[in-house]
Amino acid sequence: MLVRKDLFFEIGGFDEKDFSTLYYDADFCLKISDRGYQIIWTPFVTLAQQDNKNFNTENDNKQDKNNSSAQKAFIKKWGSRLGNDPAYNRHLSLRQRGWMIDGDFDVPWHPDLEPLPRIIAQPPDQMGVGQYRVIGPIKELTNSGQICSFLLPPLNSDKRFLPSIPELIRAKPTTLFLQNAFSDFHLDDLQSYAELLPDLFRVFGQDDIVFSVPQKSAARKYFGKDTKARVRRAISFCHRVIVTNEIMAEALRDMVADIHVVPNYLERFRWGDLKPPRNERRKPRIGWAGAQQHGGDLEFILPVVEATANEVEWIFMGMCPPKLRYHVAEVHNAVPFDQYPAAMAMLDLDLAIAPLELNRFNAAKSNLRLLEYGAVGYPVICTDILPYQNAPVTRVPNNPKAWIEAVRAHVHDLDATRAEGERLREWVLSNWMLDQHLDEWLRALLPG
Repeated sequence: MLVRKDLFFEIGGFDEKDFSTLYYDADFCLKISDRGYQIIWTPFVTLAQQDNKNFNTENDNKQDKNNSSAQKAFIKKWGSRLGNDPAYNRHLSLRQRGWMIDGDFDVPWHPDLEPLPRIIAQPPDQMGVGQYRVIGPIKELTNSGQICSFLLPPLNSDKRFLPSIPELIRAKPTTLFLQNAFSDFHLDDLQSYAELLPDLFRVFGQDDIVFSVPQKSAARKYFGKDTKARVRRAISFCHRVIVTNEIMAEALRDMVADIHVVPNYLERFRWGDLKPPRNERRKPRIGWAGAQQHGGDLEFILPVVEATANEVEWIFMGMCPPKLRYHVAEVHNAVPFDQYPAAMAMLDLDLAIAPLELNRFNAAKSNLRLLEYGAVGYPVICTDILPYQNAPVTRVPNNPKAWIEAVRAHVHDLDATRAEGERLREWVLSNWMLDQHLDEWLRALLPG
């Protein structure tokens, strides 16, 4: 590096306080350019830098901390310049060392020209939670011309990543929206965003009370004793939380002041025109659809299935407890989400069930199961629990006798039962379609 001696001292030389080991050269050049001087760079030079210290593990750890501190100090000081490097096209990757087109984080807007709000979001998966809480709303808002958006790879993807600070500075998003973002993968980055990008509106989405997962749930093994502390820490780095209902909001009330309740809604293009085939049958068809973590919810259904197996055909999709297999007419495997609505309709049920254990976790769930059944026109018998109230369904207490009586009452009057299904379908289509509630999602995702 060559510079006039008087200019070197005029701008204060190298910054030995914040950049003792890293970035002192870049900081020095940027200080010079702020004075109106040009920096001339040639690639035909090899620079070797040697530090004479003998590093051991302790020194290595200290060096790592110093490097991290220097990086944060550099971003704080020069962040505005990082987003607009005149020598590097904004469509080139900030992740690759080579000069490569950005195939990971090339947002579909011009950072300085796009007038619409810009939202970067990460779904936890591409199944239910990811689709209903992130992918569906973001795509509908984008397709309706209300936002520009970029969806990061799902949390359960091999290609998952969170954008770096320079990437976010360059993209200039309005909102960063992360769903179920309380893993190690998220926490450090969230803290960095809060420290270095205080003006970036950060939204945390949560759809279950993950620190109260029932004992019998297969999902319980994925949540440790520190889950509540993790959720609290993640939320502390965000401006707002979006949840599905008031019970969820109350569970997180002491963690954040700004909570928006946005229920689950169905996408019309997936669910709006579905009807079961109504094939000929020997017996009425009763069924359930759901994921593997519902073992406890189905436990008390066993005597109900046993008592009615000769009167109806029982159909299960996604999960069927081994104890029920002997009495069940059909078991269907889980399918990808894009195929799920059509697969639900092809079950061709006369009656659907939605049992839930009575516990805090289930009390905070949404009414999504009723919405999916109802969109297809299936009448429903369900547990008398808070999420299922105020819907045109049959609610019963969680005891086998009440369920057996409810099942028999419905199958003995199929005309009335099908009329119940049509009422539920009309209720869903009139009140619970996503395109009717985009304004709720927009208000929840944007500052203000």
